[in-house]
Amino acid sequence: MLGTRAITKAERVAEFKKRKQRFAQRKIHPADREKAVAEGWSATGRQYKDGQIQIEKTKSHDEVLENRFWSVLYHLGYDELNIGRKFKIQVTDLDKGEEVSKQVDVFAKDDDTVVIAECKSSASKSTTSFQKDIMEFAALKKSFAKSVTAVYGKDAKLKFIWLIVTRNIILTANDLKRAEHENIQVVGDRDLRYFEEIARNIGKAAKYQFLAEFLEGAKIKNLEDHQVPAIRAKIGGHLAYYFLVQPERLLPIAFANHRSLRDPSGNPAYQRLVKRARLNQISAFLDRGGFFPNSILVNFKKRVRFDCKQSYEDRQIEFGDLSLPDAYKTAWIIDGQHRLYGFAAETAQKRRSNIIPVIAFENISRGIEADLFATINGKQAKVSKSILDELEGDLKFDSEDFKSRTGAIASRSLALLDAENGGPFNDRFKTPETEESDAVCLTISELKKAVVQSGLIGRPGTKDRPPQPGYATRNTSEDSLQALSDLLSAYFDKIRRANLDRWELGRSAHLCMNIGVAGHIRLLAALCDHLAADTKQDPSQLEPNELVEQLGPYLDPVLKFIAEASDLDFEAHFKPIFGSGGPPRYFYELARLVQEKFPQFIPSGLSEYISTKSSEDSRKADEQVRRVIDKIHLHVIGVLKQRYGDRYYTAGIPQKDIRMKGLDRQQDAEVDEQLDPITYLDVVDLKKIVEHKNNWLYFEPTMNIRMRDDRRGNAKNISWFDTLNDIRKIMAHPANRSYKQAHYDFLDTLEAELEKRFGTSA
Repeated sequence: MLGTRAITKAERVAEFKKRKQRFAQRKIHPADREKAVAEGWSATGRQYKDGQIQIEKTKSHDEVLENRFWSVLYHLGYDELNIGRKFKIQVTDLDKGEEVSKQVDVFAKDDDTVVIAECKSSASKSTTSFQKDIMEFAALKKSFAKSVTAVYGKDAKLKFIWLIVTRNIILTANDLKRAEHENIQVVGDRDLRYFEEIARNIGKAAKYQFLAEFLEGAKIKNLEDHQVPAIRAKIGGHLAYYFLVQPERLLPIAFANHRSLRDPSGNPAYQRLVKRARLNQISAFLDRGGFFPNSILVNFKKRVRFDCKQSYEDRQIEFGDLSLPDAYKTAWIIDGQHRLYGFAAETAQKRRSNIIPVIAFENISRGIEADLFATINGKQAKVSKSILDELEGDLKFDSEDFKSRTGAIASRSLALLDAENGGPFNDRFKTPETEESDAVCLTISELKKAVVQSGLIGRPGTKDRPPQPGYATRNTSEDSLQALSDLLSAYFDKIRRANLDRWELGRSAHLCMNIGVAGHIRLLAALCDHLAADTKQDPSQLEPNELVEQLGPYLDPVLKFIAEASDLDFEAHFKPIFGSGGPPRYFYELARLVQEKFPQFIPSGLSEYISTKSSEDSRKADEQVRRVIDKIHLHVIGVLKQRYGDRYYTAGIPQKDIRMKGLDRQQDAEVDEQLDPITYLDVVDLKKIVEHKNNWLYFEPTMNIRMRDDRRGNAKNISWFDTLNDIRKIMAHPANRSYKQAHYDFLDTLEAELEKRFGTSA
């Protein structure tokens, strides 16, 4: 009566891996390439040992939507999920009097609930009536429920959640009214992104937050008649209870009023989104035997039963038995969500049973909840800049200040893209709990600056004019967030698919890294400017997916280079080095590729850049400077470590000001990005370290290099450091400087000497 389901963990994981990818891939014989291209496939450039080639095709927008929602339920920990897109439930056709099968987009079941969802998607934002679809779905509900109950038995007492999940669709007021009348809930774009984010951050415990939205007030199986000893008193004139309870008993009835959910019934919303880093820290603390003596603060949304056993009127307190609520969304968390969800975080070891102290008010207003939250959290210890940048998307989302609002929209968008199942940035952002790697190397703080500076969500005003809207600016912050997220997701999906291997390698391939992504964000804004000038269209009037498609011809040279360039060629253009100009230089190299095919594409600053970078000799010199500086840095570090061991930084660098410079620059970097402090030192700093009397004996065999213009008889021939530093400035700031023939000759001579000396040095 039910289609094929993923029931075991292995089956669920296998299905998730298939659904996570936004594109399908397969192998074909090269002779079949033309036919595949006609069918919408494209070659990835990968060729297998057997001679076959790999092709890929983006999944349809409706399939992507189904996969995204399916993945949410997977992360929420549903035990059974449908396999494939042809899942069907057998029902009785009343007109024909026979059994037929009806297709269902998403099916999920756990011990207490069943989710049956229809997914409706559009390639671009549209308003369409779905009266017919809603009515057909409503007519099938009873038959679906009957078939599911027949499989699992009436004793299971399953609760059904009927959903229509939409993407890029604005339902009419009549549609929404009809769906509500039929007890069919609608999950829109914003709701889906929210559920993706909490599922990713909280994991299986987020299921209760999900269920609270659709089963508010419904009784929860096996939670009836649960009493705990409690104290009842008045706090600030409000009735409150103090008690101890197991976390697993409180979790099902708990609800966090997150600002990101924008639940109309929850205004004013005050809770920030739960951070996975804190949950993991709490979980590890509990595994070590830790406990929390401070209380979680909640608000019961309905009256509770309290059987008084003893009363102390003079103290205005009572002792008795409290009957806890037994329905979804009845205990709203005011403070302590991280502590509560931390108990539910997955752990590698079996955790002993815990109890947590709780103070519960009885049905105080939402305003009082928010005031309590503000009072408790008003005086907090200073947190890191990276965490503040992530929180900015929640704290300043609706700020009247332009800079605060745009920064918040940018931060929030990047956090959503990190949680977007199958998206280009899914799990690519570093968080405090992730181990640094080349693949997981993006940071919200760095890319937030790139988004704001690009002007995609507007530019600040001046004394003479108000702030100017950007290509992703819409009437509200919420709509701007949606447009920006969709635009970045669609654009970078093209970048990723141009060369999946290069994208997945991350920092080591010089593409999916902070500088690379920031450069592409700037290119995206410049391409929008060019599209407006070239076609007289207003990019802000186009839907994000449509806009990216319109940019396709201009972007093709970049995609072609990403797909076909050798690693050495790609590195020569895009590998960053110390003091190289970062994202601006990366952007200009991207813009050069576009201009080679579209000469009229001349974003600000490109002409100056090209005037000093157009020749092949200049590009070779850039690569040579980078290579030489890297070699010197590594050599100096190696010699110091060999001579001074673990104390190489303190003992090997006698100059305090140089040591402090390296440490200061290290501290300026994001905590998870911090490198060895010596790597932040400049060429002139390395020179001072090398020539110091304590070190010169160790460096003289390799670094005492007499250049053509040096005087004979010098005790130390190290002036080449200064010349190299001057040449480095040409590469770092090409708009104001250019190479000369003497620079090329110097680099050739120096590199040859270093190659000869380093090859035989210790």
